[in-house]
Amino acid sequence: MELKSANNNVLEIGNKIFLKLNILDSIKKVEQYIDPDLNKSYDVYLLTSEKQKYILKRKPGIQEKLIYHYVFKNFELPVPKQYGSVKIMEEQELVEYALREYVEGKDLRGANEYILKLSVKSLAEIHRTFLHKNIKIRSKYEASYILENYMRKNEEILSKLPGELFKKFHRVYQIYIRRYMEAPRTLVHGDLLLINIIQGENEVKIIDWELGHIGPYMTDLPKLLGDEIDGDDIFISPEYHEELICLYYNEICENKNFHVEYEQYRMDILLEMFHQRILCVIGGVLENKAEKNETDQKRYYMNLERSNELAEEILNLKL
Repeated sequence: MELKSANNNVLEIGNKIFLKLNILDSIKKVEQYIDPDLNKSYDVYLLTSEKQKYILKRKPGIQEKLIYHYVFKNFELPVPKQYGSVKIMEEQELVEYALREYVEGKDLRGANEYILKLSVKSLAEIHRTFLHKNIKIRSKYEASYILENYMRKNEEILSKLPGELFKKFHRVYQIYIRRYMEAPRTLVHGDLLLINIIQGENEVKIIDWELGHIGPYMTDLPKLLGDEIDGDDIFISPEYHEELICLYYNEICENKNFHVEYEQYRMDILLEMFHQRILCVIGGVLENKAEKNETDQKRYYMNLERSNELAEEILNLKL
């Protein structure tokens, strides 16, 4: 992610927001976040004022808005603070802007062991804070009939795999579905990649809650751990996995309402790892990657092999 100069219109909007939120400060520079590799600009801006820096987000997603308005505001958590949100008239349309804390630092790629542990502790802190809380921020798959339709479509795609492999994946997928519906619920991030955690000297902040929702507690940790199949710098080295998995369990167990035995917890983590790998296989089948270029073929078969390894482990450990 890089920054480029933003137009003066954003500067004017920023000053209007400061005025409406009674922030006694003056903006000196406005920059926009861009991704040169994707040739993409984001509606996210870095405001540099006389006193400090801020993040200004245009049109935050519905889930993220709900989480900041109704969930985070009453808790001190390892997430960026929101100073407020304001609606600004733009070409006969009211557009919402959210002004948030700027977190100085880099993301989790290449982080040392101390920062990785701190990140897992921070994740567990959020999860145990909202465990079993009646918060109406749901995943679209929480309704059982929607989940069933979604899983059925996925299984139709997997049925194109060789017979014995499909049977094995079908068995594990059914175990996953049952556990998905039964597992303890909490607020989960939904897309917890290394780039979505910013590390400071002695703290981390988890950012970008656009896919946040109430879901199974085991959703985030496997996503954060990642897999070397996914490519350089977007996974945590496997040498740390075991310790981090144990650490998360110890941390979330501080909430006395978390009643999951350690053996079941390990199974839950494996099931979510399997689910994430199998989604990559499903994507590969849909895009016919097995017959595309060498890179796509290699990635597809690596995901297929890893899914098979996880399926074997789950079936051997089935509780």
